Amino acid sequence: MNRKILIALAGVAIAVPALAVAGGFHHGSAMHMEERFSALDSDGDGRITEAEMQAKRSRYFADADANADGVLDRQELEALIEARRKARMDRRFARLDANGDGGISAEEFAARKPGWIGRADADGDGGVTLDELKAFRPHHKRSE
Repeated sequence: MNRKILIALAGVAIAVPALAVAGGFHHGSAMHMEERFSALDSDGDGRITEAEMQAKRSRYFADADANADGVLDRQELEALIEARRKARMDRRFARLDANGDGGISAEEFAARKPGWIGRADADGDGGVTLDELKAFRPHHKRSE
């Protein structure tokens, strides 16, 4: 694979999740978003700067560059993506396993309510229309 393409893909894999959190588009709980925000706000001033984002991207890259050659090869990028996927899965499993017994019962699975419905329900009627959803998630609108 072309080295420039590989480097660009690595940059996207590293930057997009962090930028999504900073932009408020993370799909996790509000508490999780606050934890991620705090982790990105390295100086604790209540805002995330481009310098803080660059430092985070640099740490991601350095951690993923297993052979420290300054370039992510395919295996290093795959390992980075797999580690992030596993961390997301671990968080999701922990949220669903309400009693912490290492398994998700049918009751625990059914009890998980999507918090976004309450936030997207602009008129408070208990349901979300397509227009409310589009207003809530403007970055998901299709071009018409």
